[in-house]
Amino acid sequence: MELAQGNVGDVGHYDVKFENGKLVAKLDVKQGVIEGDMSIKLDAGLVMDAIAKAIPGQIDDAIIGVIKAALINA
Repeated sequence: MELAQGNVGDVGHYDVKFENGKLVAKLDVKQGVIEGDMSIKLDAGLVMDAIAKAIPGQIDDAIIGVIKAALINA
């Protein structure tokens, strides 16, 4: 499931998605003679736990729990 995709000005491109139970973020940059890329993978369950913790109250916890289960089992 793709969340966002876009440009970093005129020098690069980023992509963020959930894939195989992980949040995957990739950045590709090309500026003059410099070219590089970076990616990071975070456990989707831990990302969802952090989001639930950041939102006050408990109503969101049930909703996030369902989303978390779907992402982990996808």
